[in-house]
Amino acid sequence: MKTESISTSKNTLSYNDESLTFQYPIGGKVVKIYHSDGTSVTRLLGLIDGDLVGIDIERIQINNNAKEEILRLSSIERITNEQEKIPPMEISVGGYMGWRYVYRLFEGGKDQGYMETIIVNTPAGVYRIKMNVSVDIYNRSKMILNTVISSLQFR
Repeated sequence: MKTESISTSKNTLSYNDESLTFQYPIGGKVVKIYHSDGTSVTRLLGLIDGDLVGIDIERIQINNNAKEEILRLSSIERITNEQEKIPPMEISVGGYMGWRYVYRLFEGGKDQGYMETIIVNTPAGVYRIKMNVSVDIYNRSKMILNTVISSLQFR
Protein backbone atom coordinates (compact mmCIF):
# COMPACT_ATOMS: atom_id res chain seq x y z
CA MET A 1 0.00 0.00 0.00
CA LYS A 2 1.42 3.37 -1.00
CA THR A 3 1.11 6.21 1.46
CA GLU A 4 2.06 9.83 1.07
CA SER A 5 1.77 12.67 3.54
CA ILE A 6 2.50 16.37 3.69
CA SER A 7 3.15 18.37 6.87
CA THR A 8 3.88 22.05 7.39
CA SER A 9 6.57 23.98 9.27
CA LYS A 10 7.14 27.73 9.33
CA ASN A 11 8.48 28.25 5.77
CA THR A 12 8.48 24.77 4.28
CA LEU A 13 6.31 21.77 3.68
CA SER A 14 7.47 18.22 4.22
CA TYR A 15 6.74 15.41 1.75
CA ASN A 16 6.85 11.78 2.91
CA ASP A 17 6.18 8.54 1.07
CA GLU A 18 7.36 4.94 1.35
CA SER A 19 10.78 5.63 -0.20
CA LEU A 20 11.79 9.22 0.64
CA THR A 21 11.11 12.39 2.57
CA PHE A 22 12.13 16.00 1.89
CA GLN A 23 11.33 19.63 2.67
CA TYR A 24 10.27 22.19 0.06
CA PRO A 25 9.12 25.83 0.15
CA ILE A 26 5.49 26.65 0.86
CA GLY A 27 3.66 27.23 -2.43
CA GLY A 28 5.13 24.18 -4.14
CA LYS A 29 3.13 21.11 -5.13
CA VAL A 30 4.37 17.52 -5.13
CA VAL A 31 2.91 14.96 -7.51
CA LYS A 32 3.75 11.31 -7.98
CA ILE A 33 3.78 10.14 -11.60
CA TYR A 34 3.48 6.41 -12.22
CA HIS A 35 4.90 4.88 -15.39
CA SER A 36 3.54 1.83 -17.21
CA ASP A 37 6.66 -0.19 -16.28
CA GLY A 38 5.81 0.14 -12.57
CA THR A 39 8.40 2.83 -11.83
CA SER A 40 7.50 6.31 -10.64
CA VAL A 41 8.89 9.81 -10.32
CA THR A 42 8.22 12.27 -7.52
CA ARG A 43 7.94 15.74 -9.05
CA LEU A 44 8.06 19.02 -7.12
CA LEU A 45 6.37 21.83 -9.07
CA GLY A 46 6.45 25.54 -8.42
CA LEU A 47 6.54 28.94 -10.12
CA ILE A 48 9.12 31.71 -10.04
CA ASP A 49 7.99 34.88 -11.85
CA GLY A 50 5.54 32.76 -13.85
CA ASP A 51 8.23 30.30 -15.00
CA LEU A 52 7.79 26.64 -14.12
CA VAL A 53 10.27 25.04 -11.75
CA GLY A 54 10.24 21.25 -11.74
CA ILE A 55 12.46 18.97 -9.71
CA ASP A 56 12.23 15.22 -10.37
CA ILE A 57 13.36 12.53 -7.94
CA GLU A 58 13.30 8.94 -9.14
CA ARG A 59 14.92 5.59 -8.56
CA ILE A 60 16.65 4.47 -11.74
CA GLN A 61 18.02 1.22 -13.11
CA ILE A 62 21.59 1.65 -14.34
CA ASN A 63 24.57 -0.64 -14.81
CA ASN A 64 26.98 1.87 -13.27
CA ASN A 65 27.35 3.47 -9.88
CA ALA A 66 26.51 7.16 -9.40
CA LYS A 67 30.01 8.44 -10.21
CA GLU A 68 30.35 6.33 -13.36
CA GLU A 69 26.90 7.42 -14.59
CA ILE A 70 27.60 11.14 -14.04
CA LEU A 71 30.97 10.80 -15.80
CA ARG A 72 29.20 9.02 -18.68
CA LEU A 73 26.60 11.83 -18.90
CA SER A 74 29.29 14.51 -18.81
CA SER A 75 31.21 12.85 -21.65
CA ILE A 76 28.26 12.95 -24.09
CA GLU A 77 28.90 15.35 -26.96
CA ARG A 78 26.26 18.09 -26.85
CA ILE A 79 25.83 21.68 -27.92
CA THR A 80 26.51 23.72 -24.83
CA ASN A 81 28.30 26.79 -23.60
CA GLU A 82 31.58 25.51 -22.13
CA GLN A 83 31.88 28.57 -19.85
CA GLU A 84 28.54 27.61 -18.26
CA LYS A 85 29.32 23.96 -17.66
CA ILE A 86 30.25 22.77 -14.17
CA PRO A 87 32.24 19.53 -14.19
CA PRO A 88 31.02 16.57 -12.13
CA MET A 89 31.53 16.98 -8.39
CA GLU A 90 30.80 15.00 -5.26
CA ILE A 91 27.83 15.99 -3.13
CA SER A 92 26.31 14.58 0.06
CA VAL A 93 22.59 13.79 -0.19
CA GLY A 94 20.67 12.14 2.64
CA GLY A 95 23.86 10.89 4.26
CA TYR A 96 25.09 9.23 1.05
CA MET A 97 27.67 10.40 -1.44
CA GLY A 98 26.37 11.34 -4.84
CA TRP A 99 27.56 13.18 -7.91
CA ARG A 100 26.31 16.43 -9.44
CA TYR A 101 26.67 17.69 -13.02
CA VAL A 102 25.39 21.03 -14.36
CA TYR A 103 25.42 22.27 -17.96
CA ARG A 104 23.66 24.71 -20.26
CA LEU A 105 21.25 22.76 -22.48
CA PHE A 106 20.46 23.57 -26.10
CA GLU A 107 17.95 21.46 -28.05
CA GLY A 108 16.84 22.13 -31.61
CA GLY A 109 18.84 25.34 -31.59
CA LYS A 110 16.85 26.65 -28.63
CA ASP A 111 18.29 27.53 -25.23
CA GLN A 112 16.64 25.25 -22.67
CA GLY A 113 18.45 26.75 -19.67
CA TYR A 114 20.46 24.82 -17.11
CA MET A 115 20.18 21.07 -16.60
CA GLU A 116 21.27 19.96 -13.16
CA THR A 117 21.54 16.23 -12.49
CA ILE A 118 22.44 14.56 -9.20
CA ILE A 119 22.82 10.78 -8.93
CA VAL A 120 23.10 9.06 -5.54
CA ASN A 121 23.84 5.46 -4.56
CA THR A 122 21.68 4.33 -1.61
CA PRO A 123 21.05 0.90 -0.08
CA ALA A 124 17.55 1.05 -1.67
CA GLY A 125 19.00 1.70 -5.15
CA VAL A 126 20.29 4.53 -7.32
CA TYR A 127 18.33 7.78 -7.28
CA ARG A 128 18.44 10.61 -9.82
CA ILE A 129 17.42 14.18 -8.99
CA LYS A 130 16.98 16.48 -12.00
CA MET A 131 16.12 20.11 -12.52
CA ASN A 132 15.95 21.94 -15.88
CA VAL A 133 15.12 25.66 -15.62
CA SER A 134 15.63 28.83 -17.63
CA VAL A 135 18.79 30.85 -17.12
CA ASP A 136 16.73 33.76 -15.76
CA ILE A 137 15.50 31.86 -12.72
CA TYR A 138 18.35 29.39 -12.17
CA ASN A 139 19.82 31.04 -9.07
CA ARG A 140 16.46 31.20 -7.29
CA SER A 141 15.55 27.69 -8.46
CA LYS A 142 18.85 26.41 -7.09
CA MET A 143 17.79 27.63 -3.64
CA ILE A 144 14.71 25.40 -3.92
CA LEU A 145 16.82 22.47 -5.12
CA ASN A 146 19.26 22.98 -2.24
CA THR A 147 16.35 22.97 0.23
CA VAL A 148 15.22 19.64 -1.21
CA ILE A 149 18.64 17.95 -1.32
CA SER A 150 19.74 19.21 2.11
CA SER A 151 16.64 17.64 3.68
CA LEU A 152 16.26 14.55 1.45
CA GLN A 153 16.21 11.22 3.28
CA PHE A 154 15.96 7.82 1.61
CA ARG A 155 14.25 4.82 3.21
